[in-house]
Amino acid sequence: MSLLGKYEEYRTKLTTCSPDEFETLYAQYSQEYLDAGFQAIIDERAEAYNNGMTSHLPK
Repeated sequence: MSLLGKYEEYRTKLTTCSPDEFETLYAQYSQEYLDAGFQAIIDERAEAYNNGMTSHLPK
């Protein structure tokens, strides 16, 4: 399943779960999402930013 598919699934489950379950499910889904590839995206973007490879709005 793609990250987008996981996002949509997790979003739906989090918005429809009981308030008692939310914190536990949020922690679980957050970790699963990072493990599914989002952490690699965050790391790649941070590296690009740190190397000055960012876009700037015109002045």
